[in-house]
Amino acid sequence: FGTLSGVLIGVGSLGNRGAALPLSLVAEALGWRVAMGFLGCVTALAALGVVIFVRDPLRAEVPPGGGSWRSILRQPALWGVFIMIAVGYAPAATMRGIWGGPYFTKVYEADAAGTGTYMLLMGVAMTLGSFLYGPIERLIKSRKKVILGGNLMGFVAMSLLWWNPQPGLGLAVSLVTLSGFFGTAFALIMAHGRNFLPPHLIGR
Repeated sequence: FGTLSGVLIGVGSLGNRGAALPLSLVAEALGWRVAMGFLGCVTALAALGVVIFVRDPLRAEVPPGGGSWRSILRQPALWGVFIMIAVGYAPAATMRGIWGGPYFTKVYEADAAGTGTYMLLMGVAMTLGSFLYGPIERLIKSRKKVILGGNLMGFVAMSLLWWNPQPGLGLAVSLVTLSGFFGTAFALIMAHGRNFLPPHLIGR
C-alpha cells in the first residue's frame, strides 16, 4: 500500500512538472486554446481509464454505529499519525510552493529562469522521493525506520539552511532539493495509519 500510494503521488506530481515550463512552451508555440484542448483530451482519457479499469473492492460489513467519523476519532493511535501527516509534508510543500522562489530571488538575486530551474530540481526530487520511499521500506523492512530517518534527514537539511541562510548558491540548491526528496514520506505515514483501521473504516 505504501509503495502504491507513493507511485500514485509520484505520477500525479509529474503533472506539476508538466504544468510549468513544458505547458508554457506549448502554449507559446501553439496557443493556449490548443494547449488546454490537449489537456482536456488527456483528462477525458484518464477518466475513461478509471471507468474501464477501476473496480470497487468488496464491501466490508459495518457493525451497528461503527462507520462514523466518531469511530475513527476514538482510536488513540491515529492521533499520532494525524500529527505526523500534518507536519511531515508541510516543510517541503511550503518551501516548494511559497518560500523557495522568493528565497533564491531575494537572497541570491536569481532571475526567473534560474529560480525556475532550482525549484524544478526540488520538484523532481519530490517526485523521486515519492517513487523511492516504498522500495526503500521493503529493502530495510521497517516502515518506522524509513519514516523516522527520512524526516530526520529533511529536518537536518532545513535546519542547516536556517542556521546559515546564505551557504552559497550550490549548497543552498542542494539543501532545498534534499529537503524536497526526504519530505515525501507521507505516503508511508498514511500506510502506517491504515494499519490501525478496521476494514469497514478504510477509506472513511
